Order: sequence, then C-alpha cells, then structure tokens
Amino acid sequence: RRGKTPQSAGRLVALDMNNGAELWRADLDIGGPPRQPLWLGYSEPADTLVAARRSFSAYRGKDGTLLWSGKVIEDAGEPMLYGDRMITQGGEVYALDSGALKSQARLWPPKRRGCTRVIGGRYLISIRDAHASYYDLATGEQTFFRGIRAGCTNALIPAGGILSAPNFSHGCSCNYAVFS
Repeated sequence: RRGKTPQSAGRLVALDMNNGAELWRADLDIGGPPRQPLWLGYSEPADTLVAARRSFSAYRGKDGTLLWSGKVIEDAGEPMLYGDRMITQGGEVYALDSGALKSQARLWPPKRRGCTRVIGGRYLISIRDAHASYYDLATGEQTFFRGIRAGCTNALIPAGGILSAPNFSHGCSCNYAVFS
C-alpha cells in the first residue's frame, strides 16, 4: 500500500463474541500476494483454525498457538475440515494437528473429469467425475449417478439428508443427455 511492502501476509485476530474483546492475535504465515483471496476454515472438534493462500498454516483456536505452517498443497483448492483431518479437493487427507499427510492413497482420483468443486457433507462428499457421484465417508466407496451431469459450479449439494443437484449447467456445451 502506497508503495510499501507489507511486513507479513496479514494477521488473525480472535474476538470474544459476547463483548468484542480481543482474545488473541497471530501473524499469518501463508505466502502469496496480499490481494489473493484468503481461505479460512475451523474445526470445532479439533479446535483448529486453518488459513491458506499459497501455503497452509494451522492455529489452536483457544489461544492462537501456531500448530504448523508453510505447507504448500498443490491441489488443495478449498479443503474440507472433518474432525481431526483436512480433506483436499484432490482427495488427500492431512492431520489437522501436524499437517502431515495421513496416507499416500487418495480418497478419489486426483484428476477428475469435469469442472466443479468437491463439496463435503457430514457423511459423504459430492464429486463430479464426468458424471455426478459421491464418496461415502463410512464405506470409502465412490458411487456414480450415470447420465446426470453436475453443473460447472458447486452443483451437488449434500444437506440435511438430501443430495440436491440444481441445474447450474445452463449455457455449458458439454454433451450430456440428461440435465437435472
């Protein structure tokens, strides 16, 4: 700003929601240009706040203690936080307390066919891999809905026991016989 280089990528400030008092603050260690969007996610069961721009950092929610930082994850996109783990858009699973990769195996193939984000629900993760599909977190199986194409944006939405697939594919030139 005004030709000056910022000293840090930013700062996290936690406020008491009852009175607005500052609980803690921490400098961000996530790299990337300041104008690039910041992603934040919080896992209540793990009391972990994850921040990302180019790289990821994790902080303890109650006091802002830095748990780990500087981790660059190539295909993370907007990851999903589940209890004590973080699941990336590419199907990799990381431990929230350490940032360590939990397994070399991915939950689903990293190169999906289609252009939508993976969206997580409590029990399943919806995926577009050419056709609409979902990954069952309990069984570890991917199930396809053949002939149904999810839209190009977040179009497979798991919520309240229903998997909604609104037609967000208007104007798309993909060759699918059934839009839903």
